[in-house]
Amino acid sequence: MIRPLRLADANGKAARLRREGDVSRLVEMLQCEAAEDRMEAAAALGRLRTPTQSHDDLMHLAHNDVHPKVRREAVRALGAAKEPEKLCPVLADCLDDENRDVRLYAAEALGRLRCRDAVPQLAERLDDADALTRRYASGALAKMRHRSAIPALLRAAADQDKSVFNDGVRGLRAVIDERDLDDLQVLIARAGFVRGRKLRRLQSMVRELS
Repeated sequence: MIRPLRLADANGKAARLRREGDVSRLVEMLQCEAAEDRMEAAAALGRLRTPTQSHDDLMHLAHNDVHPKVRREAVRALGAAKEPEKLCPVLADCLDDENRDVRLYAAEALGRLRCRDAVPQLAERLDDADALTRRYASGALAKMRHRSAIPALLRAAADQDKSVFNDGVRGLRAVIDERDLDDLQVLIARAGFVRGRKLRRLQSMVRELS
């Protein structure tokens, strides 16, 4: 799993400013030359629920900072914000970052903000050979609670990884209705690995819809 930056690991300045609620100074720190300062400032702003005045600077760092740890903390901070309309496109772009941690945090943030427009990009990550990437993508899709995610959730429910399967089932339970009964039955028929408890969970959904 990713190890998030702990403010106790910081050199003290960002943590002190966070305790004092000095958002302006933290935003200024995002411009510091030292990558460690930028990283700690981003993490501190995330702990403050990412005030609006920090969004533009954090989006810039998430996209453009040369240090992956700074991009990671900027993405993580954006995921704690409350303006999905503005932030979702940037976070969706971060799914293509060259650094895996940045990509995983972007997926997590998209799920937290319920960025429904990012469902296609998250669905693409279900084809990744890396199980952790699929888990973060399926977890985000399960949080969408929207019918646009159903095809991707059906794919997640056909994944042999237990966590991805569970996310798929959890997400489907939140949104499916009788219109999806045929698709669910096809999933059960085609997913030959589904046995035992997994099979019973899918069958119970069929019974609920029938």
